[in-house]
Amino acid sequence: MSKKLSKGMINKKVMAILNRYHIDRSEVRVLSTPNSINLCGSLVKHDGSDIAVEALSNMLGEITQIARVQSDLTNWDLNGSIRKIDSD
Repeated sequence: MSKKLSKGMINKKVMAILNRYHIDRSEVRVLSTPNSINLCGSLVKHDGSDIAVEALSNMLGEITQIARVQSDLTNWDLNGSIRKIDSD
């Protein structure tokens, strides 16, 4: 991407993507810089169900078009590969 986006524009784009995948935005925080996006909290759908791995992979593909993604999620590890975190 040749033009750097503002933090506000990055957040707006990421929130639109989360909304398109029916992610409950009250459960996840988006923290951004012009070079990275950090997802914190948990990724669950509006109905409380988990997002499917394939859908999550597609969603991450869209978000990484904006900036590099890091995560500090309670239910998914997205750092390096997509891995469900067991809640024991």
